[in-house]
Amino acid sequence: TETLGALVQAIRASTNQPNVSTAQLGLVNASAEFVSPAGKFVVAAKQVVPMVGDKASAMQLDRNSQIAEQSLTALRAAIDEAVAACGSLELNGSLDVIKALMEEVAATVELIRAKK
Repeated sequence: TETLGALVQAIRASTNQPNVSTAQLGLVNASAEFVSPAGKFVVAAKQVVPMVGDKASAMQLDRNSQIAEQSLTALRAAIDEAVAACGSLELNGSLDVIKALMEEVAATVELIRAKK
């Protein structure tokens, strides 16, 4: 649940701030953290299929677990592509942090000057 919550927050952040590189990088990282537990869930679902008594339910679970597995494969590929492109995002993210710190310092300097 922590991994899913982090992924949802990362999706919201990247949606609300599409031009902020740290938000995009956060989405890539949260997605990467999500893959392993989701993969375990798919494996568990596939293992349970033979134990489901209702044939229609077993077929639906099997079909949905296959779709989930394909989706995770696509997500892994997208993560790999994003990681390859993230070098510039990491730099941009660092620049965003530096700019924010510089603005904070400038505001502090102005407050100090105003008090003198």
